Amino acid sequence: MKASRLEALLAVISMLAILSIAAQPGGVRGQALGFPQQGVVIGDLLYDGYASGDKDEAFSLWNVGSNPVSLNGWHATDGEGSADLSPVSIPAKAKVWIAKEATAFERTFGFPPNYEYGANTDPDVPNLNTTGNLSFSNSGDELSVIDSSGAIVDALCYGKGPLDAGWSGDPIQPYTAGGLFRKSNQLLSRKLALNARLPLGDTDTASDWVQDPNDPILGRRPEYPGWNREKFWIPAKASGNFQLAIAVAPDGTTEKMLGVISGARNCIYYEGYTLENPSIAQALAQKAQSGVRVAVLLEGGPVGGVSELEKWCAQTIENSGGQVYFMVNDRNGAHARFRFLHSKLLIVDDSLVGVGTENIAIGSMPDDPLNDGTGGSRGVWVFTDAQAIVNRAKEIWSMDADPSRQDVFRWNASDGKYGPPPADYTPPPPFDWKVYRIEFPQTLTAQASQLELLTAPEATLRPDGILQLIDSAGSGDEVLLEYLEQQPRWGKSSATVQEDPNVYLEHLIDAARRGARVRLLLDSFFDSPSSRMSNRATVDYVETVASDEGLDLSARLGNPAWHGLHGKMVLARISGKGWIAAGSLNGSEVSCKDNREVVLIAQSDQGFAFLKQVFDRDWANPNHWDDGADR
Repeated sequence: MKASRLEALLAVISMLAILSIAAQPGGVRGQALGFPQQGVVIGDLLYDGYASGDKDEAFSLWNVGSNPVSLNGWHATDGEGSADLSPVSIPAKAKVWIAKEATAFERTFGFPPNYEYGANTDPDVPNLNTTGNLSFSNSGDELSVIDSSGAIVDALCYGKGPLDAGWSGDPIQPYTAGGLFRKSNQLLSRKLALNARLPLGDTDTASDWVQDPNDPILGRRPEYPGWNREKFWIPAKASGNFQLAIAVAPDGTTEKMLGVISGARNCIYYEGYTLENPSIAQALAQKAQSGVRVAVLLEGGPVGGVSELEKWCAQTIENSGGQVYFMVNDRNGAHARFRFLHSKLLIVDDSLVGVGTENIAIGSMPDDPLNDGTGGSRGVWVFTDAQAIVNRAKEIWSMDADPSRQDVFRWNASDGKYGPPPADYTPPPPFDWKVYRIEFPQTLTAQASQLELLTAPEATLRPDGILQLIDSAGSGDEVLLEYLEQQPRWGKSSATVQEDPNVYLEHLIDAARRGARVRLLLDSFFDSPSSRMSNRATVDYVETVASDEGLDLSARLGNPAWHGLHGKMVLARISGKGWIAAGSLNGSEVSCKDNREVVLIAQSDQGFAFLKQVFDRDWANPNHWDDGADR
């Protein structure tokens, strides 16, 4: 019974989702999942766009049925104006986008719409006839799709309304978490089914949409134009016998990263928050000089700004024939797609992918002699050759780093922010730290039987991903977390704002309630203990729950390798099988719902055993001093 729990949970979750839709208010129209008989629903609505005058306003229509649908005689209306949908035809299981102006839409979304209904801005995009003024108010409005008989096929209502026929209950509201997320520019979008890139259902209520305030898993989230939610909603998976390599920071990540780069023959792609390591930048430059294609995408607005060291690294790569791009808000009138490009993703020769918890930086990949110790941030990099995982990583890279997107800006020698450092700048020389005794210098080579690659903001809160791993744990199992950040609650940090539970944290506590051994080791170095959202507050909360309920649950703070516990790692032993989940995802609501993050999940008994040694060492010795002396 217990041995099949992990494998069976997805099927159970999917069935519960279907049953919950049938029970939702608003009634079930048409087919089993509540879709209209014609099979057409409104899929998305952008009512408050980025473009001046909201010229990028747009909505999508989704044919969830198994046959093509012609919309001859149909129209879409907001009650004040309408667009004639007669020329529109939608293939089975497909979506069409209808925009006010095609060129403005393409600038915002990154691809052209199928139709436009305002000014005729693109001769390749058919223009729909309109009557009245079809324009969606930023404060609230409605959208109804009417068929040739005059019947309402589908409708949505948002903001202040008005409520009208075809809709039940409160209007959809943009999700802000008390001001944590932007209210403006949100894209109203439907929840997706777990096993298909199709809408979950249609009850004509706010519960169908990702902004649903009552659903902490598939709802309670913003969405913004330019994301690839449908593309990356279903994680890439691989089953078989695959190689897994695990390097621990700061002990062995430098050697491993240099070795991986050295082995490249055709191409190297890196997507990361920062790149601040001269040795690795020079290694990438040497590969570019030798004819290997080297391309890098970095966050354009990291906390503290783009450093002089990062500018030097970018210049070194560019001057050797490589390409360095930044995801920006402040060039070309761009709007960065994500709050932060926070992923750490490396692809080599389209045959190897690495997912890290650590940036390519001196702190995580030190270049001092290691025989007398070192110092840095605790974390890991995990590599695999599973082709399905490599292929998905390449898709992520290709979409995020697409140079045709307005928010992708290439390093430029004449640009003050995304260009070279001062002419007299030189990187700081290596410093011999000697504050942490190396214990895990060797990269582990192991086998993995199952792998999964998932991304934020699209899929990290799927109930069959990391949450499934945690939810599968019960009596006799254990779950271990080593994390930079796990907030005690989600929402904006304010005593006057209602905050929601941290979904991951509450599921961990529930695992302990089912009898699992649960341990959380959280960073103390970067923590702000006085904050209501601090790791200190999380530890206090967890320890109180454990004491009150008598659970095998404990949490503590640590800084095991001198420069912070920067890892984001979940280890689980479920029914005797070892699992690891590692990547860039932090335990904050922004990280899960507004950042670009990447996480690799692997079933590997060897990998689990190795990283459990790291965890046990850090749990027993949470401070970096190997002899207890304050040096």
